[in-house]
Formats: sequence, C-alpha cells, structure tokens
Amino acid sequence: MSHPYEPSHPDGRPLSDFERALWRLKIVSHEATCAICSVIVAEDRKRDRNLLFTVTNHGLIIVCKFLEIWDVFNRMGVDNRRIREVTVAAAPAVRRITRTWPRIREYRHWVLAHPYSIAGEDEITPPWKLLEAEIAPFQSAEILVLLDCVRMAATAVLSYFSEFYRRLQPTLEVNPIHTTRGVKDGEEAQAERERLAREIDARLVALGVRLDDPVFTELRCPEPDEG
Repeated sequence: MSHPYEPSHPDGRPLSDFERALWRLKIVSHEATCAICSVIVAEDRKRDRNLLFTVTNHGLIIVCKFLEIWDVFNRMGVDNRRIREVTVAAAPAVRRITRTWPRIREYRHWVLAHPYSIAGEDEITPPWKLLEAEIAPFQSAEILVLLDCVRMAATAVLSYFSEFYRRLQPTLEVNPIHTTRGVKDGEEAQAERERLAREIDARLVALGVRLDDPVFTELRCPEPDEG
C-alpha cells in the first residue's frame, strides 16, 4: 500500500522506484534552480550577506538531499544499462560535489539539520570550526557551483529519460494551496509580532529583566538602509 500523500502514475498505477527517482530529481533540481536564481538575478541580492547566508545554508541542504537521491538512482544502474549510461554522462557534476567535499553530509547532519553537535555526542560543534576544517564550503560562490551541479546532473537524467519524465508531469502539477492556519499577509504578521513581543516583554519585566538590556539590540534585525 502506497503512502497516502504519494501521487499515482497518470495511468492509475503506483509509481515504480525508478519513477520515484525521476520525480525526486525533478523536485530537487527545481529547488536548486530557485536557490540559484534567488541571489544571482540582481546585484543587490549578491551584496546582501544575510540573504546569501540563508540561501547558501539551505543550498547545502539541497545538495545533500540530491546526493541521497543520486545514491538510490545510481544503485538502480546495477541492473539497468541506460541508468548506467546516464550516470556516467552526469558523473563530472556529481564528482565535483563528492570529491571536493567528501564530508559535506556530515556538516548537514551536525549543523544544518541538527543542533550543532556531532551525532550521539552532547558537546557543542561550532559551525565555523567545521568550515575551517573544510568539511563543507564557506564561500557562497562555491555553494552556487554545487547547486548548479545538482541542476546539471538532474537535467541530464530527465532529458535522457524524457519519455518517462513527460508521463510523470501531471504528478508534478500543484493546485492553488489554501490554508487556514497562520497569518496571511505582512500586516497580519506585524500585528502578530507586536502582540507576542508585548506579552513576552511583560513576562520578562515580571522576572526583573530590563528591556533596555543590550542583548535585545544585539539579536534584533537591523533596520533597512534608507534611500
């Protein structure tokens, strides 16, 4: 029995493992493309260090997600000549990730997906120490290259198996999403922030905390530059 959220093939049958791999490669390539385009389409975005930090951190998660998908797809090549052929064709992009950064998934596990500690240990693992040890890339330009490697490898597979990918496209269509939870726009969001801040401030004051403590300024988002 398939998972309740998994789409069926357009002909009504469950997806095969091969089709799931194609589906996942399409989604991860879309994520990689969105991450790349979010910072390279405008010069001011390239200069926004906060944006680059956020996008490239998420970019590393996308890269590691791709590697997991690729491992599964690559193993299918043991019994499938065409998969072997296309994985060889895409190998330069995949090797650019795995040979340059053989421990990149450790950074994902220890820093990006879990609370700054090596698995099974309680000690703190500062992210910058791992970056200094070159376990993962630090420069945003390098991370964008890795995201492009994801895009190129996935595109190679989807183009080679275009006939199968095209049949899957209806399963990738997204209807408008309507939700009832959470705020709906910037005005509601600001009102919610102010409500929460008032409530927390009152509780802190009751504990004897001064609201002019420098830590409040330290952790506050900076005001946007005027002009």
